[in-house]
Amino acid sequence: MVSSMVKRFSGKRWRYFVQDESRFGRITNTGKSWVPAPLRGIVAKQIVREYSYLYMAACVETGASTSFILPYLNHKCMEIFLQQMHYDFPDEEIVLQVDGAACHSTKKLKIPDNIHLIFQPPYSPELNPMEAIWDYIKENFFRNRYFESMDALHDYLCKVINTFQGQKQRIKSIIQYPFIKKVYSNAI
Repeated sequence: MVSSMVKRFSGKRWRYFVQDESRFGRITNTGKSWVPAPLRGIVAKQIVREYSYLYMAACVETGASTSFILPYLNHKCMEIFLQQMHYDFPDEEIVLQVDGAACHSTKKLKIPDNIHLIFQPPYSPELNPMEAIWDYIKENFFRNRYFESMDALHDYLCKVINTFQGQKQRIKSIIQYPFIKKVYSNAI
């Protein structure tokens, strides 16, 4: 599937991006942490059902990425994200790997001209490298965190994403799955 897209765009500057959304909210994700003996770690915990969604796409070749915090997971928010992506990468043809979520496959979705969606097979989240990005972010930045409000969560999430997006080599190391490296080596 991807190799046919590669041939279609040969001669043009194109980039292969992977995309996904993840929910971030005010339910504390507790986990192990180091505390000097004989002390015990104490973590504030809450279960407040308020969420926002982080839409993110990353280029597997360069590690460049774009993201947007939006209130819902629907086709309108996906359109806003795609417009942001078009704005961030206007001179490139983008092949964007997405999962089969309804907000990606609806006929109502307006897709910018330079973005071309390819769908991964159903029920295969392991094929989307963005799942590894979510694991990394939640494990390293959100474990044992308590947020007083959604504004506090959004402020912290923006700080984390701005820092993380500046680490292109780290992003590449997380999302360059073997099958993706193979596609790139065959395309060149």
